[in-house]
Amino acid sequence: MNRAVAAHGLRPVVDRVHRFEEAHTACRAYATDAPFGKVVITMDGADGN
Repeated sequence: MNRAVAAHGLRPVVDRVHRFEEAHTACRAYATDAPFGKVVITMDGADGN
């Protein structure tokens, strides 16, 4: 699978990004909101950009 991802430039779809401090809220939202893509929880101020 890693070869297919690398060969075709596939990237995951990110629905939303939360800070680590918001992890509980992120998990609750994931369970109730039916996100389209991944829900990302960042650490140390990283915002995924």
